[in-house]
Amino acid sequence: MTSLFPELEFYENPRDRRAAFARARKALFGQKRNLLLYLVCLIAFAAIVGAGVGLLGVWVKSEFGFESSWWRHLAVGMMCGIYALAANLFFRRPIRRKLREQLKAAGIVVCLECGYNLSGNLSGRCPECGKGVAKT
Repeated sequence: MTSLFPELEFYENPRDRRAAFARARKALFGQKRNLLLYLVCLIAFAAIVGAGVGLLGVWVKSEFGFESSWWRHLAVGMMCGIYALAANLFFRRPIRRKLREQLKAAGIVVCLECGYNLSGNLSGRCPECGKGVAKT
């Protein structure tokens, strides 16, 4: 899980990592607005996959005059990839942001924008993303 959420590496043991991740997830999905967004994304994904598979099937039949199952697999694979990107934007980034906020509250200095470790940084700017950092 630390490969998807590198902020968890700042925690010393697996128990603390799990607790921090649970708090971040609860902060994100505990709000009804975010849960509604998640459900809307799932419904939209189902609609997109259905429409995409149907349109691709019509195109294959009209262009080539035959029905085959390869295009269905291709369409579902492409739609899953699109959904993975959307899930990253809607859910992974906000969870990472919540984890960074927890680290900052715990006294571990990280950039809230990119997660770069700012221990010992005196410049007031993150060397990774260039965002101004409030001195603590």
